[in-house]
Amino acid sequence: MNHNDGLIRAEGYCDLGMWQQAFDTLEDMPTEAKVTVSVLLLHAKILVGLGSWTKPCFWYQVSPTRCREVMMLKLLYVTS
Repeated sequence: MNHNDGLIRAEGYCDLGMWQQAFDTLEDMPTEAKVTVSVLLLHAKILVGLGSWTKPCFWYQVSPTRCREVMMLKLLYVTS
């Protein structure tokens, strides 16, 4: 699955309220796609939809710094 196809598919699942499927779609994306800003923001939206901030950060395996950035994006998404 390429980056754009996965992102479009995950966004479609979000539009339908299918949060777990959207999360799983992002999980299946290649590592280099997971660290893009568009995917990070969508991941934050999905976690809000799931009502779960305890889901593992799949970017932590790539970079603890990137995972901290994800957490900041989540906070920005929730407070905006």
